[in-house]
Amino acid sequence: MQDLAYKKAIDKLNALSSDHFFVEAAKQLAVAVDTRYVMFTEHPPLPITKLKTLSFWDTDQIKDNFEFMPDNTPCGGSDCGRWSLPSFC
Repeated sequence: MQDLAYKKAIDKLNALSSDHFFVEAAKQLAVAVDTRYVMFTEHPPLPITKLKTLSFWDTDQIKDNFEFMPDNTPCGGSDCGRWSLPSFC
């Protein structure tokens, strides 16, 4: 069942332009893994002092992008300087 949700998400993402990719990716990932929040952020230069969202999904809709300090977040205590997928920081 979950494999089918992932396949549907990948099929939808493959058809998107770059302008809509992160918005739709957040939505599809939230649905596929049944989670409330999904965010994609820019990968800033090290050291990471501020993150900016490229898309942010909350409950059932895309919200406005924002910037935040990662210090008091799960990302603040992890090694987000290295590429990983998925990154749960």
